[in-house]
Amino acid sequence: SVETSGANLIIRWSERASGTYILQESGTLENPWATSAIVPTEPLDQSGLYSEDYVRKEAMVPIDNARKFVRVEATE
Repeated sequence: SVETSGANLIIRWSERASGTYILQESGTLENPWATSAIVPTEPLDQSGLYSEDYVRKEAMVPIDNARKFVRVEATE
């Protein structure tokens, strides 16, 4: 999910324990995407997940003047 909070965009997703997840950024939506310097965190609220194999993560992306696209790339 995505929402705004002040000058930040908050991105939330569920990660499967066996997967690898990377937050990426791009200014153009074209490849290659760069790994973001933003470090995702685990929010305290972990309720409502699919199963015990998942953990909720979130990242706060600053909204500034530079156009920026973000995505979470997952591999399992």
